[in-house]
Amino acid sequence: MMGIRFTNHLNHVVSIYWRSGGGSKTLMNGNVLSGGTTIIKTMIGHKFEIINNNKLVLKITINKNHINNGEVFIR
Repeated sequence: MMGIRFTNHLNHVVSIYWRSGGGSKTLMNGNVLSGGTTIIKTMIGHKFEIINNNKLVLKITINKNHINNGEVFIR
């Protein structure tokens, strides 16, 4: 596992949820403000859902590029 920075480039607050292989969701942080960042320990293959006002904004699956760059851009 490695700490990856998630940076919110959207114009609104988001929450980041980890999606387990079994389908359950776990909130990984509080709120990430517009322009804000948070660090989450993760690894290749982990799936995340970015949520704003109970609506799905983005789905992300961690890949080699995220690990190499150490960052996920939420756009």
